[in-house]
Amino acid sequence: MRKIVSTTLMLMVFALAAIAQTTTGRLTGTVSGPDGLLPNATVVARDNKTGKELTVNTKEDGAFLFSQLEFGAYTVTITSAGFKTFIANDVKIDVGRDYTLN
Repeated sequence: MRKIVSTTLMLMVFALAAIAQTTTGRLTGTVSGPDGLLPNATVVARDNKTGKELTVNTKEDGAFLFSQLEFGAYTVTITSAGFKTFIANDVKIDVGRDYTLN
């Protein structure tokens, strides 16, 4: 019985370790203009290698979050009505790390 319990516990520990492994990072930031924060701006992150795009809109406080971006280099484009388009090239996303772009 003791062997079954210890084996089950070991399997659970290994399963939790496998779940904790990730290949993603996060991109966060705040969009603002001369008059303050810009809610509802569109933020597009395009993977430079695959061309895959993800889009979010900023919240009322101008904040945005891409919670799971695969590691690699991205081009981030931010647009808002009445403002010039902002483009950040080669934004590097590392595994398990946060990148802030304001």
